[in-house]
Amino acid sequence: MDNQLITYFQDNVAPDKSEVRQTWGIFWGQLKIFMTYRTWVVTDTFNTIVSIAIYYFLSLQVQPSQIAASGYGTSYLAFSLIGIAFANYLWFCINRISHSMQSEIREGTFETIASSPIRMRSYLFGQAARGFLVGLYYMVGALAVGVYGFNAPLHFEPAALLTSSLVLVFMVLSHLGLGIFIAGIVLVYKQADPVTFMVSLFMEFFAGALFPLQLLSNYPPLAIASELMPYTYALDALRKSLIQGATLASQDILFDLAVLVVYAVILLPLGLWSFNVGYDRIRTEGTTSSY
Repeated sequence: MDNQLITYFQDNVAPDKSEVRQTWGIFWGQLKIFMTYRTWVVTDTFNTIVSIAIYYFLSLQVQPSQIAASGYGTSYLAFSLIGIAFANYLWFCINRISHSMQSEIREGTFETIASSPIRMRSYLFGQAARGFLVGLYYMVGALAVGVYGFNAPLHFEPAALLTSSLVLVFMVLSHLGLGIFIAGIVLVYKQADPVTFMVSLFMEFFAGALFPLQLLSNYPPLAIASELMPYTYALDALRKSLIQGATLASQDILFDLAVLVVYAVILLPLGLWSFNVGYDRIRTEGTTSSY
């Protein structure tokens, strides 16, 4: 009788070992879950519109000469719009990995994932891909509201869009290792909210999301810290391409891209290594299902 039951429930389909298909499966499953939260999508879209309106009215109080001195045109709305839209997108992508990890642990489903044939690297990249797509929706929406609703002077020519898209890819790659590292902290300590909050705060401040970095020139330690942030170089390239219309022919753009590539090559392997250390630790301690 027992053998009959085992035969009845046995799945003869071999598990798919393709890392690409596993990553796609995680991404598609998470995307379908996201699409069920329609009210959340609507309210977040509304919040985005309100945020852009706030920066529009704030831009009326800023002298154009202050922005022109930084080399990014004369519109504070365009300056802050790029800083906030891309910062939110980047943080949505990074925070997605640690947030999903914390949710799986809290709900008691992470142990099932850990014991399945799915590679943990595929799970991480699948979760990140979902964050990239959803974050892209809000980022494009914010830029569209700023340009077509409040007349933010941005360049949407094909060359500028191609340049900014390439910068966007390397911006995400240069920070992805950080998101995976934070996910490793969640595995071991089950919480990482204070860490994610501080990283987000430091990233936006030192990269100059809302103010020109020239203001930090009188504070050498802060100026040095800003030069160590990969997001500083991503914002510089994005603002020059979308505000000034700079392309890949610009030496400044190529320099910023080169810095982002270096950060990606360094941080992504370090993030995966630290996550594997945390993953091995919780399996050794037997705490994969504890919260």
